[in-house]
Amino acid sequence: MVALFQTYGWTLDYQISAMNNKLNNINVLTGFNPNAYYFAYNNELSKDVGLDMSGYSNSANIDVKIYRIHESMPQVFYPIQDSRGIVVKKDDKVIGAFISAGRHSAFNACSLRGNSFEKVTGKTIYGWLNGMVRADNIEERLSKLEPEQVIQEYFTALDNKDAKLAGYCISKKALLGNLTLNIQNEELFNEGIWLPLTDSGIGARSSLENLKSTKLLNTELIDEPDKNTKIFRVTVNLQYKKEFTIGSGEQFWDCRMVYETPQTGWKIEGFGH
Repeated sequence: MVALFQTYGWTLDYQISAMNNKLNNINVLTGFNPNAYYFAYNNELSKDVGLDMSGYSNSANIDVKIYRIHESMPQVFYPIQDSRGIVVKKDDKVIGAFISAGRHSAFNACSLRGNSFEKVTGKTIYGWLNGMVRADNIEERLSKLEPEQVIQEYFTALDNKDAKLAGYCISKKALLGNLTLNIQNEELFNEGIWLPLTDSGIGARSSLENLKSTKLLNTELIDEPDKNTKIFRVTVNLQYKKEFTIGSGEQFWDCRMVYETPQTGWKIEGFGH
């Protein structure tokens, strides 16, 4: 293992953790499965050094080791510096290896050659998703909706405590990026899906645990940066059991909508002010 990383200029300081995992379907992505999306994304980085996990899709007993890397992340990731080396093995054979800072974004990762995802694949994340994602029945229905209707679906799902449907309304880029939000160094990714505006506390059993009710009051288009992006001003009434970072009551947010892929349609990329 030391020699593999040294070949590309990385020094393993020490092992942080080891785990036995599984590999879900990384060849065809549907819905949003944290395991499948995490390994499929990082498999592209592994391919940059001739490794490939795709032949082991849907395999159990995958061994994963996380190492502290002596060197910092490439300059492009600054101010993110602390780096980890991730090695994936099956029956003692190395099938994947990549560099990942871990928190706070799964996109703080590169190949052992130091190349970004975009440089390795020659695609944007949405371009890559277009070739990887196959819509299921829920996604097919949502893909036919206008962006305003997707926003309504999201807040209705939150109010109904339907985390699965709410997750379908969020862009896969946002869900993937947040897979390593607040993780510890010894962890690979979060098994749960982070849902915006739920104001769930760290360690919550469910992203909907703290949410009492939501009601969408108004949706207004305020900007259209390009044909695949629309920004809406949404007025909502949000009620929480405890207020961590968001207060309860009527409030407005700017909702960024993106046209993800032809098969999945418009998605919520995030909320801001």
